[in-house]
Amino acid sequence: MRDWNRFVQAPEGACFAHMVAPGYSGAGDRFPAIGGMPVSPIANIVGSDGRAATVSELDSSSSRVPHEFSGLEVRDLTTTYGGIVAVREASLSVARGRIVALIGANGAGKTTLLNTICGVVRAASGDVRLDGHSLLGRPTHSVARRGVLMVPEGRQILAPLSVRENLELGRLACHHRAAAAQYDVEKVFTLFPRLRQRADAEGGALSGGEQQMLAIGRALMGGPEVLLLDEPSLGLGPKIVAQVFDALRALNAAGLTILLVEQKAARALDVAHEGYVMERGQIVFTGTAGELRQEPRIVEHYLGGAVP
Repeated sequence: MRDWNRFVQAPEGACFAHMVAPGYSGAGDRFPAIGGMPVSPIANIVGSDGRAATVSELDSSSSRVPHEFSGLEVRDLTTTYGGIVAVREASLSVARGRIVALIGANGAGKTTLLNTICGVVRAASGDVRLDGHSLLGRPTHSVARRGVLMVPEGRQILAPLSVRENLELGRLACHHRAAAAQYDVEKVFTLFPRLRQRADAEGGALSGGEQQMLAIGRALMGGPEVLLLDEPSLGLGPKIVAQVFDALRALNAAGLTILLVEQKAARALDVAHEGYVMERGQIVFTGTAGELRQEPRIVEHYLGGAVP
């Protein structure tokens, strides 16, 4: 029997998928120097009050989420690194059973937003709620045990452990939640047959695509209520990317709620129901995935072409 504490040095058996996520180093969010921040390519669609514009041109008051909202809510969240504001008054919602895409350029603050939701980074102000219950200020392992689990950028597989042992490690996030029983090793192997073939291989011996499958499987073993994914296509070939996104569709079809951060905006919007655009730490645009695919300014700056 493995002594997991040798591999997870975190309070009360924190979920490894959270604890190894890029944290204060700001991995994935490369902030330019103060005074040298680029102008947002779609900054002109931010409302005069600084809130995100929507395709339907709703004002901020009419688009607020009801108090009884079921799912994940981020409300006016601000996160700072020293004197730099990495996330500024960001608000978004992920309803139960939906996939929401968060797109934006490098350094926009997407990874920092995910890390703040998970408790890896502390917010300066605002709130994060799951089914109306605040998660803000909770330690990372507590957020994980509430069912908000992240697949971090870079995958963060434990190289000395086998595929099966990496998956078993994900169980640390289950705690006493009934929903956690819905995923087991066999279901992960069914979702990703390649992992079954590599079950006894060390994590460090896997290809990048296999490691991404393993990172997703490890999070699933924790029984997520909401699954956060940070750049799941990073460094992968087209065939593996297609397999990963097919798996996300299948998971969502089975009822899993997903918040997806992805630079491949077209791919993200193909799988998502709704989307948000982030620039310079702010949510500057929101709408359904179909609306974002048809919005000329989004197409020009993020989808690489003209509106079809």
